[in-house]
Amino acid sequence: MVMTVVLLTALLAPSETAWQRTGNARVAIVELESAPFPHRTRAEGYTNRKGEHFPAETHYADRSVGIVVPAGYRASDAIDFVVHFHGHRNNVANVIKQFDLVRQLDLSGRNAILVIPQGARDAPDEAFGKIEDENGLRNLLNDVAAVLHRDDITTSATIGKVIITAHSGGYWPAACSVERGGLGNRITDVLLFDATYGGLEPLANFAGGAPGRRMVSIFTSHLADRNYILLTLLRSRKLDFDLLMDGALTPAQLQPRRSIFIHTRDLAHDDVVSKRDYYALFLRTSELPAR
Repeated sequence: MVMTVVLLTALLAPSETAWQRTGNARVAIVELESAPFPHRTRAEGYTNRKGEHFPAETHYADRSVGIVVPAGYRASDAIDFVVHFHGHRNNVANVIKQFDLVRQLDLSGRNAILVIPQGARDAPDEAFGKIEDENGLRNLLNDVAAVLHRDDITTSATIGKVIITAHSGGYWPAACSVERGGLGNRITDVLLFDATYGGLEPLANFAGGAPGRRMVSIFTSHLADRNYILLTLLRSRKLDFDLLMDGALTPAQLQPRRSIFIHTRDLAHDDVVSKRDYYALFLRTSELPAR
């Protein structure tokens, strides 16, 4: 069943959060100082290679951070998070709707809270402002945890395990987060949905940084060469990986704690996230606890 999510975006006072209830989640879009933008790197906006200019006040002034709390969420002594980085020409409210993220989180059955920070709003730019800074992801999640604790959704404001998911241009904040986001081994999984345009060295370093980490990359044919480079980097580090074909993926194939590459020949770039419920499947086979 597909749920319609109505989202209210507003500059919220410190003591209030506009939570919207759906059949299977509570959803809010809050504005946080630790959100990616505004940021000095886009103070004058951005001009792409085609000469298109994207003004800062329109595309780099949005402090929105989406938060999704699944029905049945159980508070514990730490908050486990899933952080999703969106691609080009998008915004938080649309990302949640377009990729069915509320249902995906619910379908996963994981006891975690989903966080979707706003990158460049409706612009073709992978820049993610403060997420690129030292400790950027830790600062953001500390602020989200404070909101959750204040609103009595959690009993703790401590960050637990963190899974990073990225679609398309979200590759860059994902790479920055594992390299300098300040969370170290609390990041257990990186899940890439046609998101290997760059940042390959930090991603390979993440995969080899500690035992038990998992990186999953599902990719369409146009990114086959980039995934070959990434698996070559893993091989140079003597790291194990699996190379699978999309079609009949089973949970057992996705549970090994190593890197897993999945080539899809029939899913489109925007379909890899949720058309076959892969977002939910990848989360369900993580080490996050069940609800």
